[in-house]
Amino acid sequence: SLQAAVRAAGFTILDSGGVMLKTLTDAQITALMRQGLVGEPYLWALDKLGQRLPELCASVYVVAQKA
Repeated sequence: SLQAAVRAAGFTILDSGGVMLKTLTDAQITALMRQGLVGEPYLWALDKLGQRLPELCASVYVVAQKA
């Protein structure tokens, strides 16, 4: 995992998480938005859910400092 690799490199993890829960492909989300079926509230919800379920996100991050 990303966290294991960061720790193995000698860093201490200060924070970690996910960005945007990945429920559909980017093309599918774009198409739904163009059709008016989903909007910004949907994207905000995906972001909030991503904070709770980072393993299901489009991107993950780690904030770390050298130990």
